[in-house]
Amino acid sequence: MISCHILFLSSRQIERGINMLIIMVVFIALIVSSSNIRIRGFHEDYISKEHSGMIEGIFVVFVFFRHFSQHAVATDYFSTSFKAINSYVGQLLVIPFLFFTGYGTMLSIRNKGTDYVKRLPVKFLNLLIRFDICVLLFCLFNLVTNKAYPLRTILLSFTSWKSIGNSNWYVTAILLFYIFVFLAHFLSGKKEVLTILFVSIMIALYMFLCIKLKRGVYSYNTMMILPLGMLYCIIENKLFRYLKCHQYAYICLLGVSVALYALLSSYRSRNIFIYVLWIFTFLFSFILLLMKVRINSYLFGFLGRHVFSIYILQRLSFMLLQEFGIKYNFDQFIGSFAITLVIAVLFDKVIPYIQLGRKKMIIPGPIRKIHDI
Repeated sequence: MISCHILFLSSRQIERGINMLIIMVVFIALIVSSSNIRIRGFHEDYISKEHSGMIEGIFVVFVFFRHFSQHAVATDYFSTSFKAINSYVGQLLVIPFLFFTGYGTMLSIRNKGTDYVKRLPVKFLNLLIRFDICVLLFCLFNLVTNKAYPLRTILLSFTSWKSIGNSNWYVTAILLFYIFVFLAHFLSGKKEVLTILFVSIMIALYMFLCIKLKRGVYSYNTMMILPLGMLYCIIENKLFRYLKCHQYAYICLLGVSVALYALLSSYRSRNIFIYVLWIFTFLFSFILLLMKVRINSYLFGFLGRHVFSIYILQRLSFMLLQEFGIKYNFDQFIGSFAITLVIAVLFDKVIPYIQLGRKKMIIPGPIRKIHDI
């Protein structure tokens, strides 16, 4: 069936598909060539600030692939297959960002105590200011290109609740996470486990609200990863020490986690509870693999330093190409990625001067760095 389909493709269609296939192969080859795999023993710095930045650099490219595929026109077998893969992967791509954010937040609370929590309102405002400047860029682009949005949508887009072409739900999640952590810390009497419990309850209530408001499932179905990252911060030292001394326990845990992930994969769409369990198994498998696989790449480190800008501005490059008459096709992947990088680097050179409270801003997850936030 597949071979018959390919026979009817034009040479141009096949060329486009192969070009995209080459991009994917090159990207995966870069990841493999940058990997230091330990069969025996573990990488002590598997969850360090430097390594998490490189992991974020990898996953922001995967996010770019996903967003690009949502806009791309699938005209051949290769590109149709690529879109199908992206559809399956879905929200799994944001899980590392959410996990690192939750982990880094709890680590900062443990290291800096209530002083860090008291700074969360400032961090909230700094993130919102940074995001709103991005929204202004989209407003300007829409104005120049005569794209109209209702006034209510435009106003709400500055809160991250609505979108005028930009990515927004992740920013909403982090802004709410700041609020929940701030409230939970003081409501719990500054007790770590209770703080995590209260954050989890608040997120669960928010998820229920989103379901009632019929918001897109993607906007809330991975948020439970945030308190899970906080919890992992508490147990990480004991777990890692145990696994270092018991290699077979590591193998068993990884095997069980991967098996559960595969088992739940077929049922993940049934309800939100199964989906959350499914992404938990993905995350745990991912963490265990990080203990054995260390990425070392200047390129991925560079991308990790510009995660927020790449994440939030990439759709602007898609829109820009469209205005110049270049339709969303996989041929344009390289061009849109290059434009995104240029805009992101320029954005990051200017924006740090516009913020509250300090000279340099640090933002978590795809919203940039974690362990010292």
